[in-house]
Amino acid sequence: MQTRFDIVADKVSKELGIGINRAKNELNLLEAKGAIFYSYPSVQNSDGKAGRKSRFVAQYIETKAVKEEPKALL
Repeated sequence: MQTRFDIVADKVSKELGIGINRAKNELNLLEAKGAIFYSYPSVQNSDGKAGRKSRFVAQYIETKAVKEEPKALL
């Protein structure tokens, strides 16, 4: 799940009772530690031209391989 960086920073700021700049710094520290990552998708304007890139925050999701059991023969 990806969420706009400014929305996440605002929520972190309010939840922790810290300033917005400190919240952004904390998010950058989490990104440096590999706990979250940023993506920069391009946004298309209504006129069809490429708009300004927006920064989104996403969390890594660990997936595990699933071992299939052999099917019983009838």
